[in-house]
Amino acid sequence: MALKSGPDAFLYVGGYNITGDLTEFKDHLEAKTEEVTVLNSSYQLNAPVGTKMAKLELAGFYNDAALAGVAALANTQVGTVRVAVYGVEGTATGKRFVGWSGALTAHFERIVARDAISKITARFENNGIVEPGVVLRPLAAATATGFGVGNAASASGPAIDFGTSNVSGAAAYLMMTHSSGATSSGVSVEIMHSVDHETWASYGGFSNVTATGPNSSWAQRINSTAPIQRYVTERHRDAAGSSFSSAVFFVGLAPH
Repeated sequence: MALKSGPDAFLYVGGYNITGDLTEFKDHLEAKTEEVTVLNSSYQLNAPVGTKMAKLELAGFYNDAALAGVAALANTQVGTVRVAVYGVEGTATGKRFVGWSGALTAHFERIVARDAISKITARFENNGIVEPGVVLRPLAAATATGFGVGNAASASGPAIDFGTSNVSGAAAYLMMTHSSGATSSGVSVEIMHSVDHETWASYGGFSNVTATGPNSSWAQRINSTAPIQRYVTERHRDAAGSSFSSAVFFVGLAPH
C-alpha cells in the first residue's frame, strides 16, 4: 500500500494552477437513483436513472496575486464553466488524474476574521463529463520543440505503454499555466501514438495557444472515438515552425 498526502495533490482549472493556495479539496461523485421497491420486496430497492453528478469543494488561503486562487475563482469566474484537472497520486508521467470537461464555478466565499489569515472556499459542479485518466506530461516548462518532459528530440523515451491499443478512443486534456506568446501562431500541442514505439502519427491536436493570459485555449479537452495505439506521448512545437515560445503546461489522456 502506497499512502498519499497533500504534497502529492494538484488542481488546475481554466489555465490557473491553484494548488499552492489550497489547504484541502474534496471530490464527490454520485449516481442518481430512484426507489423501485415493489410489494413483495423485503428490502428497499433502488435503481440508477442513468445520470451522474459531481462536486469539487475547495478551501484555502486568500491570495490575490496574478494567476492565483482569487483570480481563478472569484468575481467574474463564478457561474463560468471551464476545463479542470486534478489528482492525488502525484504529477509524474503515468500517474492517475481526473479530468472535468466542464467545471462550473458554483460558489465562492471569502472568510475574514480578526487575528487570522483571510481564507476562501469554493465549489465546482460538473457541467459535462468527469473521467479518469493518466498523466502524459506533468505541469512543466517547455523551452524547445520536443516530446514530453525535457523536450526530448524524439518520442523514443517519454511514451506511456498502455499494453494494448484501445479501439474505443480517448479524450485528452491540456492545461497551460504560462505562455510567452512570442509568436502570433502560438504553441501547438498534440497527442502522438504508435503501435510499435518506432513509427509515430498524430492522434489529435489541441487548438493553438496564442494568448499570453488564461482563456479557453489554455484549458482544453479534445475527444475522439478513433482507435488509439498502444504507445502514447505528446509533442509540442511552435505552430508556425519557428523558434519555440516558452510555455508551462500539463497533458493527460483518458482512454475510453
